[in-house]
Amino acid sequence: MLLLLLLLLLLLLLLLLLLLLLLLLLLLLLLLPLLLLLLLLLLLLLQLLLLLLVLLPPPPPPPPPPPPPPPPPRLLLLLLLLLLLPLLLLLLLLLLLPLLLLLLLLLLLLLLLLLLLLLLLLLLLLLLLLLLLLLLQLLLLLLLLLLQLLLLLLHHHHHHHHHSQ
Repeated sequence: MLLLLLLLLLLLLLLLLLLLLLLLLLLLLLLLPLLLLLLLLLLLLLQLLLLLLVLLPPPPPPPPPPPPPPPPPRLLLLLLLLLLLPLLLLLLLLLLLPLLLLLLLLLLLLLLLLLLLLLLLLLLLLLLLLLLLLLLQLLLLLLLLLLQLLLLLLHHHHHHHHHSQ
């Protein structure tokens, strides 16, 4: 009985440890996308700076040729879009990934909680069974005692009767 209880306690402890680990993982996963987002923002800023540097031509040349400047900005805009699209996609992915991971972890947590509940139920059932067994034992002992008493009484009575004759 004691061994069973100890084993169950150990199992519970292990499950609690698992839960703690999962929580730590959750925290890490939440922090990770934030860091990645920061990095991406930095990259975007760098890109924008580079583009600005490219876009900003040296001040003196623009006035002499007025017709050619219109096409380059479009090209540059296209380039900018092309550069930004993959980054935006990446951002979306990075935003979705932690959400999916969170969902998975939540499912895992739910499963663990269910397991814990099942273990607790099992423990209760075992305790009930043990109590029943103890009660049965007590009953049997009482019955035996009663039988012994009856036998003693009968024997004694019989003996006594025999004596009187």
